[in-house]
Amino acid sequence: MQLSQDMTTQDFEHLLDLHKANPDDVDFITNIALVLMCNYHLNDEFGEDIKYFELAYKTKQTIETMHNYAFWLYFKYGHRNENQKLALKIQKECTKLHPDSYMPFLALARMYLDKKQFQNAITQYLTAKKMVNDEVLEKKIEHQIGCAYYGLAEYKIARNIFKSLPFERSLHNWVYCNLQLNDQSNFIASMVANELHLKSGTADESCYNDLAYFCALNGQYKQAYHYLLKEHTEDVDSMRGMLYSTEFAYTIWLENRQLFTELITDEVENNQKCINEIRQNHKDWQHLDEETKLQEIKDFQSDNEKYQQMDHQFLQSKPIFDMPDANWEWTGCLIFGCIACKLPRYIESSTKLIDSIAP
Repeated sequence: MQLSQDMTTQDFEHLLDLHKANPDDVDFITNIALVLMCNYHLNDEFGEDIKYFELAYKTKQTIETMHNYAFWLYFKYGHRNENQKLALKIQKECTKLHPDSYMPFLALARMYLDKKQFQNAITQYLTAKKMVNDEVLEKKIEHQIGCAYYGLAEYKIARNIFKSLPFERSLHNWVYCNLQLNDQSNFIASMVANELHLKSGTADESCYNDLAYFCALNGQYKQAYHYLLKEHTEDVDSMRGMLYSTEFAYTIWLENRQLFTELITDEVENNQKCINEIRQNHKDWQHLDEETKLQEIKDFQSDNEKYQQMDHQFLQSKPIFDMPDANWEWTGCLIFGCIACKLPRYIESSTKLIDSIAP
């Protein structure tokens, strides 16, 4: 039976029968976890994937069971701190078994990066890179190493890495390095590179808002407003939402005070309308429980208070902008046997990998 993303209940029950007949076989348990991972329609009846990743790990600790459980526990269920802590512990133990795959090392590096343990992240990324035979993935790992050096405030090292890479996030991080170093000549060069990338028509995520943001961070508010107008028209409907960014709010306040006032009025009125609808139990808000409704009201009221004070605060002093963290690059799914990503399974004590197929 081939594992698939459209597994029927009948076929899945067959997997469960195989597991019941062979309760100590971690391959059967892992198959169940992999199917549940990409067949959400089965979760309500049969439980979540993590239950079986954990069972496989507790039944027999192998490189595959340790890695899959730790990776999924951290990156899907890591909203609980105790899950992150356990996942990091298991992932470290997994790499000490010297797997002949880069995936456990890459996962551990990403965990360290998330925890801001940057030197540890660099060590693991370098280990993973030596095992990778894919040029694009190698460059993504280099990007992540650049992010770690950025986190260590080694901005010159990070800049040299980012400027050599083809990714949009690398171009953005190159700008951040120049801002951190207060290197205006290189800031201009990095801005030119970002604008050329936009004009090439190959940009996936970038837009002129990003260039406006960079200029605002650099105190170039006229240029920032110029870039905003490349992405928006000079009216409330088009600029709605820009006040959520203090950098953009201050830019608009400086360059077009009338538009700023209109945006403030619009946001406050819309928020008050939402508050009234929640209190009147409008149908658009009926799906929320009472506690969530109260929190929504508090959030809208807090936003309105912030907006109503903005003009006065900007008159008093220029806001202080925090420099952002480096943008990480997604290095892909790292679950051994992931059906959706067509990733291979891991065979212990072998460099061979097999397809995710149940017996």
